[in-house]
Amino acid sequence: MNSMQHDYKRDILGSDYDTAHPVRNWLRYRLITKKSRRDCDRIALRSELADVRATGLRASADTMNSFWTTYARALELSTGRKFLDADAQLLLDRHDDDGYREINEQFAEFAVLTHTRGNFVLMPMHSPAQACSLNQLRNLKWRDYWDLTLASIRTHELDDFFGNYPVREQFDIPKLGGFDAYVQRHSLGAYVSSDGEVLPLWDGHLDADAPALPATPEHIEQFLVNVTRSIVQRATELAVLPREVVNG
Repeated sequence: MNSMQHDYKRDILGSDYDTAHPVRNWLRYRLITKKSRRDCDRIALRSELADVRATGLRASADTMNSFWTTYARALELSTGRKFLDADAQLLLDRHDDDGYREINEQFAEFAVLTHTRGNFVLMPMHSPAQACSLNQLRNLKWRDYWDLTLASIRTHELDDFFGNYPVREQFDIPKLGGFDAYVQRHSLGAYVSSDGEVLPLWDGHLDADAPALPATPEHIEQFLVNVTRSIVQRATELAVLPREVVNG
């Protein structure tokens, strides 16, 4: 297994990592990180984070597409019940129950890929003009869906984080040469069309006033197909780059 295929949950779960049950691994990881705050994205991008901090600036390691957001929504559509972060142990206990087992099988591939290098990106952390960090904003406004984040970068909604104030060169979109250059710099081609338009993770997701969360099982299935393809494609692109480019 090369570094781009590595599931960083292995680093945290150790011998408890169960190759046969990816969602069970994710739920165990969730229970541990809530107590220890050890995050896969920070482990994977630790050298990149150190490089940025050495310049006196700040950045954060971000998981581009959240597993929990769509997994919890799929469970809600299947069982009629809303689930919270605090329900990780309950979901572990019900892992093989009817209504849960089928969702866990559906999400198995994404449960692995969500914590591989293709789903991690370095992002600017704060802006003097914003009350919260970019990581917090992504969660609150766009529920950690990368298509929504990238579309907001493209339409200049996030310029306060990407060049209006001092940031590291790889985040300064005007200095990079614009949105297309940002996409190329961070190997984000899987998320845009040939003419530079951001691709929705499911039909209608980028429409004006569309809800951030999937509304139907069909949306869930489209998301899983598109997000797994995008993560694998990006990891393939990152794998052939020189180390100094990948590290920013």
